Amino acid sequence: RAVAFASIPWADVKAVSNAFGGSITNVVLAACTLSLRAWLQRHATVPDDPLLMRIPFELPATNPARVGRSLTVGRLRVPVHLDDPVQGLANLHTATERLNAIRGRSNENASSTVDLATMVSLTPPSVARLGMRVYTRSGLRRQLKPICHGSVSYVPSASSLAYCAGAKVVGMHTVTPLADGSGLGIALTSRGDELDVSVCACPDNVPAVDEIATGIVHSVDVLAAAALETPRGQGRSVVTEMTSHPANRSRSPGR
Repeated sequence: RAVAFASIPWADVKAVSNAFGGSITNVVLAACTLSLRAWLQRHATVPDDPLLMRIPFELPATNPARVGRSLTVGRLRVPVHLDDPVQGLANLHTATERLNAIRGRSNENASSTVDLATMVSLTPPSVARLGMRVYTRSGLRRQLKPICHGSVSYVPSASSLAYCAGAKVVGMHTVTPLADGSGLGIALTSRGDELDVSVCACPDNVPAVDEIATGIVHSVDVLAAAALETPRGQGRSVVTEMTSHPANRSRSPGR
């Protein structure tokens, strides 16, 4: 495995969210999308369609998730084929709104919910790895869901400074295990006034993993620069762009 770490000022992420009207989660996803697009331009080919990513965290409509809320595992198409950062943010806003609606209907029919923090704390890594291997080799994966290109997770935490044995914590990086058939994992953890970025990849399939981590930081800078030109209530916003996005247009009852 190859890993790379970086950190982003929380104020920049919040400024983008305030300017365009989207959630913190959408800003995180947009930064990851822009970074992946730049990586594809350098090392491969930018596809004509979005990449399918697994998102093992809750996607609220307006506020960032908090550790301890019910687990949401979904699949989201990230628009790496779009070169306009604001359009990409609008696309993600539409997609996460739809995912919220689907999740809401699912929760109404569910008899119980699973707490993310509890599940992680009670599942040893060896058991999780064994379970994934059994799931993969049983053939159930092909029957139920297609393979994702990777995963992106966002873990919010308390906004106050963290300490360990009296020492100030200067970084909190989470390296997520790679699922079989998926060679890239991106994890972001909020810590005080910063957002820590961790990227884990299979070096045989994803070279120069450090470019993805630094690319996420640069992508937030790109979005922050666009935010300075688009104050809240003026110009484009993900809320107004969402209504005109092709994926959000109303469909006839027969479709």
